Amino acid sequence: MSGRRLGLVIPQEHGDHAAALIRSELGDLGGRLRVRFGQAMWEPGDTGDEVIRRARGSLGPAVPAQA
Repeated sequence: MSGRRLGLVIPQEHGDHAAALIRSELGDLGGRLRVRFGQAMWEPGDTGDEVIRRARGSLGPAVPAQA
């Protein structure tokens, strides 16, 4: 594990549309990397740590970074 991480904050986007934006950005990497991504939405009353914890918990298996 390299430990390289990238976090994106996509204001006012939800679920499937946010995932499509992420996949689009990953496609720009040209398949040179294997990546995992997860997502979480802020809910009223959440702390930043809670949102990050949910995003980490939703990480899927590593896949080639292709659109």
